[in-house]
Amino acid sequence: MNVAHLVAEAEARGAMFSIRGDRVHVSASKPLPVKLFEALKRRRDDVMEIVAAMPLLDAEGLPCAACIACGGRLFWKAGSLPPEGPGWHCFRCHPPKPGSWHHACSVPVTDEDELRRDLFEERAAILEHDGGLSRARAEALALEDTARILGLSLDAGRRLIDGV
Repeated sequence: MNVAHLVAEAEARGAMFSIRGDRVHVSASKPLPVKLFEALKRRRDDVMEIVAAMPLLDAEGLPCAACIACGGRLFWKAGSLPPEGPGWHCFRCHPPKPGSWHHACSVPVTDEDELRRDLFEERAAILEHDGGLSRARAEALALEDTARILGLSLDAGRRLIDGV
């Protein structure tokens, strides 16, 4: 089981993660199963990386800010977890295995150029993860789609996406 799934399973069992200095702190109303707790301890550094990149949640339990690690605005959650509450992961930093996620959301943006870039990135992520395409192929198709949706030539779309 990958680390993102370990963290998601712990959160589904009521665990809350926080970082204190150079350590990950886990608190839960009921003790976690020993196997799960031991697996989290063995992968402490990976757990720390995931916890550091967890998004801020709004009052409804949905991501409300871009990923603090990469600035991405598209998040996923395992289908075994409810759509609200903890368990959200950044598509860029912690991409799921194809078919392993069921809930997804994106954080709204107000800047028009950022909105266009997010349209491209969201389309590329869907093509890569749901469509099983390579990242390069998914981005090429997403560029074509984004340019068409925005009524731009491919060159103009590429300049917009690249921020040139």
